[in-house]
Amino acid sequence: HPSFIQPCLGVHPVQQAGGPGLLVGGESRNRCVQLDDLEKAMPAIEAAADRLIGVGEVGLDFTPRWCPDEAARETQKAVLRRQAEFALRHDLTLNVHSRSAGHHCIELLHSLGVRRAHLHAFNGRPHYAVTGAQLGYYFSIPPEVVRDSGKQRLVAALPLDRLLLETDSPVLGRPSTRETSRPMLGLC
Repeated sequence: HPSFIQPCLGVHPVQQAGGPGLLVGGESRNRCVQLDDLEKAMPAIEAAADRLIGVGEVGLDFTPRWCPDEAARETQKAVLRRQAEFALRHDLTLNVHSRSAGHHCIELLHSLGVRRAHLHAFNGRPHYAVTGAQLGYYFSIPPEVVRDSGKQRLVAALPLDRLLLETDSPVLGRPSTRETSRPMLGLC
């Protein structure tokens, strides 16, 4: 459906160790992205540039189990920087993942002159989101906004014209194990 569904391509900040589908003890083992991951993917991304509407899902994920130290953070920033520069060269929007790194993402994108970005599942602080909105960025908030007062404050701080439906709904709307007695809520 080319008039309705259009692609984004990018290298996510968290990669599966050993490749897709590898499970260890019933769970996937993830790792921080490496520059080599980007090098392997860029030829395909560049070849598809004229058919893309965006670059993503890219970004920063500073969750300690995947990004344990400053070297890993710097590698993630380098990978994001290169993909943001590609998006700028091709006038493409960035679809940005920013777990535990909201202000780092916004600061990096701003320093590069990025004007078109969607920060999905944003969990940063409201004042960083407001700065991003002033730069022209869009935000989507996970469905747990219905249960999370911090995310409610985040939504209240953002202009309505900067909010989008969450791209990972309803997956992110699953209740935590502490909330299993509550009904599952999601945004459509």
